[in-house]
Amino acid sequence: MAVDLEVGVVGVKQALKDLNKIAPTIRRQITKDYAQIVEPMIKTAHQAIPQIAPVTGMDRTGWKTKSGLQILPPGGWNGTAATKSLKPRINTRRIKEFRGNKENVGTFGVTWRGFANTVFDMAGRKSSGNRDVFSRMGSHGRMVGAVGGPQLLAILQGRYGNASRTVWPSYERNQTEIDNEMQKLVDEVMRLVNSDLSKPTSVGG
Repeated sequence: MAVDLEVGVVGVKQALKDLNKIAPTIRRQITKDYAQIVEPMIKTAHQAIPQIAPVTGMDRTGWKTKSGLQILPPGGWNGTAATKSLKPRINTRRIKEFRGNKENVGTFGVTWRGFANTVFDMAGRKSSGNRDVFSRMGSHGRMVGAVGGPQLLAILQGRYGNASRTVWPSYERNQTEIDNEMQKLVDEVMRLVNSDLSKPTSVGG
């Protein structure tokens, strides 16, 4: 599971695919340019990621969903690993529709991978916290009780505010600069695809 901030632009997915075929070096530069654009946002987000366990118990492994999915990485919450897992991405996969829901809509995005990261950032976004969410490993080696629900949300909201706690507010703090630079980047992508790429061309400069 991951936290995703996505921006979809009509036509730009195919344009990036075309660019990769006719000018892969320029396409790779587009990726570098995009990473530079969202770097201020990612730096802001890094400052909001706890380096110690956000709540008691997340400093050790053993948290699982009711289906058995492991939530925490080995050794529990790791602030360094959580920070490194927040990355920019460009998605050129075709849009799919499943049961009325569309997938791969966004083209440019920032993704924070990891179940525990998603819980920290998004817990409470769609739930009132009235149901148990996770089990945990007790000292005797068996799954006991539950964590989550109202108690988890109360702690997270009290210490870190409402969801989203990291990704979205970091974008909002840098929104004007990012939006302006993204418009320039998209315009450049479309221009390049419609230009004569047999001639030397550069981007980002």
